[in-house]
Amino acid sequence: MPTSTPPFSIAFLSADTAAECLAYQQHLTKDESVSLYRKLWSIVTECKDLPVYPEIDGNPSRIEEHWGRFSDREQAALIAAGEEG
Repeated sequence: MPTSTPPFSIAFLSADTAAECLAYQQHLTKDESVSLYRKLWSIVTECKDLPVYPEIDGNPSRIEEHWGRFSDREQAALIAAGEEG
């Protein structure tokens, strides 16, 4: 179920890690999966010139920083994929 903040299991993942490592595709239609993949990579592109603060895990492309941009279905798919490991 979608939440106002992502669960800890995925909150600190960068968008590129989520795009390439989480198995969210099985929870979405093919079109939705492609759309989410593109959205995740667009976040990476938007954030590429922003500063990163490793000492505070300050990667600007973290999932938690952009959680509101994902639809309820996308959030549910990301959560399910994060829970699966």
